[in-house]
Amino acid sequence: MKKKVFIAAPHRVETSIILTAIREALDVISSGSDLIFEIFNPDVRRSSGRAAKAIPTQIADADLIIADLSQGNSNVLFEVGYAEAMGKPIILLSEDSGHIPFDVRDKLVLLYQPSAPASNLILRIAEGVESIFPTKRREAPRARPTVARRHKVFISYSHADRVFLDRIIVHLRPLERQNLIDFWSDTKIKPGDRWKKEIRKALDEARTAILLISADFLASEFIVTNELPPLLAAAEREGTQIIPVIAKPSRFVRDDSLSGFQAINDPREPLINMAEGEREEVYARLAEIVEVNIGSTART
Repeated sequence: MKKKVFIAAPHRVETSIILTAIREALDVISSGSDLIFEIFNPDVRRSSGRAAKAIPTQIADADLIIADLSQGNSNVLFEVGYAEAMGKPIILLSEDSGHIPFDVRDKLVLLYQPSAPASNLILRIAEGVESIFPTKRREAPRARPTVARRHKVFISYSHADRVFLDRIIVHLRPLERQNLIDFWSDTKIKPGDRWKKEIRKALDEARTAILLISADFLASEFIVTNELPPLLAAAEREGTQIIPVIAKPSRFVRDDSLSGFQAINDPREPLINMAEGEREEVYARLAEIVEVNIGSTART
């Protein structure tokens, strides 16, 4: 039985943690029942007028609305109000009860702390969803550890920007050594590999994608045709985290398909214009965001 779930969340780095928790919770339920969940997450493409027009239809088609009211985001509040008017079941998430509007406090509200173990939130979301869609299970839902399998991190880049890629890899290497991630770039293709097949496999498995943005990146026919479409589709459909890193000046802010994603550094301050120490700070922050996204800080 298929159920459609509409996720409304503010556009910020921490959103990927929430999307991952929701996806894991729905997977927990699906693994022990006949329910299959289809996820709508419009926030990653709000900059697209076509995507924005589809939001009311997606809400109308949804069987459940899950909304993160943290920061009181106006888009999220509008979507919750629209869903409420249509009588849709709603689960609300928030870091602070102060962000919960009085008129919807009778809904199921799950308060969370970003620093708390991700498994706690996964379990609570799973229980909340099951309270709306009761299922016959042999046992109570248990959240799978978010690090049960290594997260695939796909790095998309132009070979003209290889120097920046090498430093990113250095900063991600400790996470790989701890068996937390499996990062992938075309540098991992071995002689004799069917490189297109290897790239496609890595794209399909990616849960985080780092885009090393430059004019060369945006001019690459292979990247624009083969790498970006599946990554953007996965971001919209599954909540795959997209992290742009601005390497060199480009038209990134004018690109409708990419500018809706929060870059880790200001597009007006690309890596190439930074001093070495400033670039290293960006790389360290990038590694930290990847680590937070996979829930590794919550394991201890």
